[in-house]
Amino acid sequence: MFEYSILKYHHSLALGEQINLGLLVSSDKEGIIEFLYPKHLKRLSALYSDIKVSFIRHYLSDFEKRARELTNNRSFHVFKDFNLEHIIKEYFLTPDSNALRFSEVKKVREIDYKRLKNYYFNTFLGEYEEKRTEKRKDEKYVIKRVKDYIHTYNPEVEKKLQRNIEVTNNEWGVREKFELGWKNGTLNLLTPLGFDLNDQDSIVKKATDWFGTLSFLNDVAKRENYSFDILSTRPTKKEFFSSYDYALKILDQLETPKNIYPEDDFDRYLDKMISDIV
Repeated sequence: MFEYSILKYHHSLALGEQINLGLLVSSDKEGIIEFLYPKHLKRLSALYSDIKVSFIRHYLSDFEKRARELTNNRSFHVFKDFNLEHIIKEYFLTPDSNALRFSEVKKVREIDYKRLKNYYFNTFLGEYEEKRTEKRKDEKYVIKRVKDYIHTYNPEVEKKLQRNIEVTNNEWGVREKFELGWKNGTLNLLTPLGFDLNDQDSIVKKATDWFGTLSFLNDVAKRENYSFDILSTRPTKKEFFSSYDYALKILDQLETPKNIYPEDDFDRYLDKMISDIV
């Protein structure tokens, strides 16, 4: 089983400000524990000018060393009755000890350790490695994340996806093309909606525009047994979160067959998709 936990830096508990700093990954199959972290922390210092990056880097380096020692020193017997949560408590941080905290441990089916490790590093820490600070989590980002996940777990699934499905309401002249779709009784149309926008009004407007489009496609969807799987990305700016919440409430009012998956639920959705297709 492949397990992972994200190390987060909580700059302000009262305001809920936090940022991903590292990733603890393990495989009882491979007998390995690794702590991964970005080598360049300019993004962290840019966000929080009062933080001591050298202090944080010391912790990250120490966690990397501890993980390596646990893997190399078999006297620890950490892979017998393996439990990553217990290992974190015993050898790493204790819960609520300070500003550095590990997230809840997640378990996923292990296909290929190296590919999984790289996938989750890029998912949770990839922004540190990218030099383009203006990159937005738009619709292309969602589609790429879907394809990367499929390629990581089961590349054969991609061959079974339907592509460029056009849904049209001829009565009202409303037409929309969906890049990817998959069947499990209904034809599920991937509907990526990127809400990582530059202003709050645009977030709500985008939701209302799509509410109108999908409402006009309601009769067609019910007749053809379509379902719209809405995968939505949240804004980067925390002050836009309230507008994003409004956007999700608007979409939730749709009577059109649909399922809404916020960004934190992408992996759960994709895991179900692969299981249903296979």
